[in-house]
Amino acid sequence: MKNSEMSFTLSNGNKIPKIGRNHILPFIIVGTYRLISEDVERVVSEAINIGYRHIDTATVYRNEEAIGNTLKSLFDKGVLRREEIFITSKLAPKDQGYEKATKAVDESLKKLGLDYIDLYLIHWPGTSSIKPNSPKNKKNRQDSWKALEEAYRQGKLKAIGVSNYTINHLKEMEEYATIKPMVLQCEAHPLYIPIDEVKYCKANSIIFEAYTSLGEGKFLQNDFLEEHQFIQEIADRHGKTVAQVLLAWALQQDWTVLPKSKNPSRLKENFDCLFALKESEMEQINELSRTEMQKICWDPIDVQ
Repeated sequence: MKNSEMSFTLSNGNKIPKIGRNHILPFIIVGTYRLISEDVERVVSEAINIGYRHIDTATVYRNEEAIGNTLKSLFDKGVLRREEIFITSKLAPKDQGYEKATKAVDESLKKLGLDYIDLYLIHWPGTSSIKPNSPKNKKNRQDSWKALEEAYRQGKLKAIGVSNYTINHLKEMEEYATIKPMVLQCEAHPLYIPIDEVKYCKANSIIFEAYTSLGEGKFLQNDFLEEHQFIQEIADRHGKTVAQVLLAWALQQDWTVLPKSKNPSRLKENFDCLFALKESEMEQINELSRTEMQKICWDPIDVQ
């Protein structure tokens, strides 16, 4: 996919915008992780004004209701129509299991004030209060997926997928899923490319969605850039910022991305990343994951 194309097509034919934000899913997504309710209206409204059309949220973010209120206001004012926005939410680890997951979907719909959610993901392969090596995790994952499949067939969810699943969790789903996941969302950036998961997604027509693309800000810091001056040099050649280069790098891998910021200028900067890097520049950045591999966020590898 070329960066000039504005959406990805899911395996069921629905489209996902390339640029999102924890409340909007087109390939550049507005991320709302750690976005408190008091900031939601300002940030989401600004993001919509800039052009974001994909918002990513989750039960554990505790901002679904604030997002729902903001969307209602935008709908009522005629700023936005429901069909123009892509909303992602996620099942909390505490809600794993068929009955809890079924109720959680309805609760998210209620808080968001929507008749349907565009994409709903199982947030984590484990279950709260259950040890990672417990066989109950697999049973709960299976039962949760059954609940999502039913909600999908009922039209409550337009697409379903998983988050933070390893290659083993994905292959395990082949045993029980009657509808395969349409999206995998997990950590991916220049220092950490989950090769097995990326290959699996490509082979199975699953959209790969990357979070922590900017290393939670680490990759924008002076000490990091002093060690990796070539990234700044790439940015200078294109007349772009380092953040824009790293987002363009991810998009050029055919991933969607979820940069997050409360700053209007940063929101605009992150959105302006639709340009092509040279193959040599892509390879320079790719090399970091082979020589300096480092995971920044939580690791699901121990969840059985």
